[in-house]
Amino acid sequence: MDYVAQYLGMAPVAVYEVASFYTMYNLKPTGRHKLTICTCLPCGLQGSLAAPITCARSWASASTRLRPTGASR
Repeated sequence: MDYVAQYLGMAPVAVYEVASFYTMYNLKPTGRHKLTICTCLPCGLQGSLAAPITCARSWASASTRLRPTGASR
């Protein structure tokens, strides 16, 4: 982030503000896959609020097939 700030000629705090505001930017390493579920009203009316429950059930049934790191066997 500091390199980006220097390259753009901006204060590092400005780059960190943008990076911490938007969920598509990560300040630290993440896993191989990142799942984001929209919970705004229009998405919720289309059923997105049930998605986390469905995912949790699916992951619970798959947990016996996953390694502790989350990678498939």
